[in-house]
Amino acid sequence: MLVLLEPQFRGVDQMVKSQFEACPDATIRYATKGLHFIMYDDWDWFSKQF
Repeated sequence: MLVLLEPQFRGVDQMVKSQFEACPDATIRYATKGLHFIMYDDWDWFSKQF
């Protein structure tokens, strides 16, 4: 499972990781910029995640 989040979530990284701990194959990545719609706000980063 690939989880893509906006950069503001870095501040609560431990909480985010705890929410996905039941999924051992989860990969969490944080965008370099952007707000709610990272696919529009940070297209270059987003398009390289797959």
